[in-house]
Amino acid sequence: TALRQAEQLLLQRTAALAEAHRLGRMGSWFYRLGDEQVVWSEELFALAGYDPATFDMSHANVLAHFEPDDAVRLVEMQRQVLKTGGMATADLRFRCADGGVSDFIVNCKAELRDGKIIGLVGTVQDISERKQAQRQLEHLAFTDPLTGLANRALFKRSLNETIGRALLEDTFAALLLIDLDHFKEVNDSLGHAAGDELLCRVAAVLRRELGPSAFIARLGGDEFAVLLERTSINDDLTAIADGLVDAITGPIDLANGEAFVSATVGIANLPEDGSSAEQAMRNADLALYMAKEAGRSRTLVFEPAYAQAVELRHDLARHLRHAVQDGSLQAHYQPQVDLRTGQVAGFESLLRWNHPERGPVPPSEFIPVAESSGLIVDLGLWILRESCRQGRAWLDAGYPTRTIAVNVSPAQFWNMDFETAVSAVLTETGFPPALLCLELTENLFVDQSEHRISRTLSALSALGVRLALDDFGSGYSSLGYLTRLPFDRLKVDRSFVDGIATRPDKRKLLGGIIALSRGLGMTVIAEGAERPAEVDVLTELGCDIVQGYVFSRPVTPDMAPVVAASIEREALRGHTVRSMMEERAVFAAAPVGV
Repeated sequence: TALRQAEQLLLQRTAALAEAHRLGRMGSWFYRLGDEQVVWSEELFALAGYDPATFDMSHANVLAHFEPDDAVRLVEMQRQVLKTGGMATADLRFRCADGGVSDFIVNCKAELRDGKIIGLVGTVQDISERKQAQRQLEHLAFTDPLTGLANRALFKRSLNETIGRALLEDTFAALLLIDLDHFKEVNDSLGHAAGDELLCRVAAVLRRELGPSAFIARLGGDEFAVLLERTSINDDLTAIADGLVDAITGPIDLANGEAFVSATVGIANLPEDGSSAEQAMRNADLALYMAKEAGRSRTLVFEPAYAQAVELRHDLARHLRHAVQDGSLQAHYQPQVDLRTGQVAGFESLLRWNHPERGPVPPSEFIPVAESSGLIVDLGLWILRESCRQGRAWLDAGYPTRTIAVNVSPAQFWNMDFETAVSAVLTETGFPPALLCLELTENLFVDQSEHRISRTLSALSALGVRLALDDFGSGYSSLGYLTRLPFDRLKVDRSFVDGIATRPDKRKLLGGIIALSRGLGMTVIAEGAERPAEVDVLTELGCDIVQGYVFSRPVTPDMAPVVAASIEREALRGHTVRSMMEERAVFAAAPVGV
């Protein structure tokens, strides 16, 4: 009876294990060293789709069904396990009976008998669906959602690879930076939908003119980049670039009317004009700048003489350095509105500079200078301290409790004891940690270890501050980072919001991002909303908070509580976003700078 019960229990456990393997898409295998034969479980045959009665189970044939480079990796893994008697795991691609290629996780360990290795035993799990999801996320992370071209993150990686290959193989390449002339006028006169259409048309022209061998990216706004492999330093890059300008330039019929478009191109020879990505971009950008100064709608190849333009930027950096001490820096505040309540949940603090001679300098002009000169760390600390000081002042004045979001640059995050600096500022100003939200962009993850990022973010979270992943979708994105790192908020990049009312594909994509964030317990903030229709769609999709000119431009500290009170009064009265914009046109008007 005991034996029968034991046999029944064994059968039950065997059946349960088989069911677990089936549900988990797993199978097991054994490789006998003596006769070079491989034994598969029924579950593994089912995963691969082969008939156990006819499939050749020799080790050589099984290896032949892996992708060639993966077969090499599998052999090396097996040799290592046989040598050490340990265990190993690898992700490998296997060609199944239906002709498709599946992604398998293969686990391997030595099988011992009487202390001797007689073979290898392991498991296989089909992770094809997971890999496909990862590939889709990678596509999202590295693709510009508007044009379908590569985005800035993928461009940076490709530029590094191109320069490295040119240096290693003693070959030549070129970087072309392409900027559309007077693009803002198209947006202003015909609307942002027309601007988007124009960008897509230009992307199509670049694809057509350059062909599949060129790497084409949209870096943001109306700026494109092209990487060209060259057979000779004497290749006429100017002729190629002039051809692009000619192909782009001219009147173009858009849905909302006709626009005239032209382009300016700056060129850097690689690796001659840039042995690093930063140097190549800087020199191509200098050439682009000089071409614009010369009258636009033309091309220029970088020359060392253009470096004089750098002196102008150094002059700007010099004034910017003094601005940290002389009081010409300001923090402006843009409301973040809770779509469910109509209340202003908080503000984003944005840096502004009023130059003593030039007047207001747009952030798009001085932030790159700050980044290239290293001043971004000092500016970041200034805006953090000033924002916390202002937040404390608002609380002391009896204004409602609201969060303040502060942007943190990667340089600021990495080049100082950041968590200690944040703690010191909170102590100095008396601002509650729970009301401070630090916004970190996806660029933080490029070329940095996750362990180091996790350690710093965990320390910040322990202080009680909130953490937001900013500009999600504009650069390097990873679902893994969202699940493993302590982010409280996800801030969707404005490129997903712009035109969402008329773009079903954007609506579907953003809906998926919001659902994903909800599942992770994160608050979703959409930035860059400029139209009531966009807010309507965001509300329908379940977005939590919206920020943009549709409610207010960034305003001075004394105006921020006034604007917030106005927004909340109108929400309490049940006013629509459209009527709010009409009644508060002064707050919704876009400023001259960014």
